[in-house]
Amino acid sequence: MQTGSRTSVNETLRRRALLIGLLLASAGCAAAPAPSSLDARLNDQARRLTMHCYWQLEGERMVLGGMYVYQACRDWARDVVHPAGPTR
Repeated sequence: MQTGSRTSVNETLRRRALLIGLLLASAGCAAAPAPSSLDARLNDQARRLTMHCYWQLEGERMVLGGMYVYQACRDWARDVVHPAGPTR
């Protein structure tokens, strides 16, 4: 009777190990890769340029609205920082 219980214990352990392995593998695939330091610096530079542009265009903000000016400044800053095309 011990051999029967050992095989069931071994089978249970194998199933649990397989389940844990599958869960870990799926969690690793779903995680987004961390941005490199270059990407972080470029995004920071684009953010700074966006805000500088935004605060320089006071008249446009009053006439057009802040949202439209911010979007235009953000698109301009992305084009300056990422000349190959904006990252979205």
